Amino acid sequence: MTFALSCLALSVRLIALPRPWSRVLAYPYTTSAILYSPSPLKMDAKNVYAREWFRRNPEKHNRAITKWIRENQDKRREIVRASDQKRHVYIRLYKLLINYEWPMQHFTWKTHTPVKTQEAVKRACSSCGRYERQGLRLWWKRRNPKPADADLYDCFACFYTLNPGHVAPIEYESLSLREAVDTMQEARKQHDKSLRQAIASPSDNDKTR
Repeated sequence: MTFALSCLALSVRLIALPRPWSRVLAYPYTTSAILYSPSPLKMDAKNVYAREWFRRNPEKHNRAITKWIRENQDKRREIVRASDQKRHVYIRLYKLLINYEWPMQHFTWKTHTPVKTQEAVKRACSSCGRYERQGLRLWWKRRNPKPADADLYDCFACFYTLNPGHVAPIEYESLSLREAVDTMQEARKQHDKSLRQAIASPSDNDKTR
């Protein structure tokens, strides 16, 4: 009987202890800390305290944000510039392949074979599962699918983002992707120029007539 009363008294004392759960659970953005923090309760309590402090001291909060932005402005500019350059190369390569037949006939890719059609072909991308309804004109067929007898196709976006080391054709693997696209563009222009010159100049048979 005495032991039972002692346990009951201990339970009452533990229940009466102040707990931060009411504050933690009252805030809606606590799930990530609970899931990912090695000490979720401690980390979440710190986050709640920081948010409370920022709310009570908006001027200091704004000054801290301004200082952080000023100190990291160059880094942010570099990130934005790199993202813009990557997007620019992506668009240039897509336009080169979708608008001209010559690159498709003269270049080889290590992991995929480009398949271009006049009309959009409806199939699900093997990586993202999209385009099954609207279809695409340019698909990338995998060279070594698993299983071996499967016909697996990737859209251009997945081929570009999930295959960073082999986006450039085998002929220009030693170059960066930007340099490879520049070289492909120049080779295409030289090819078109040669064709125009061949059409414009009379043949040997015409000269002898």
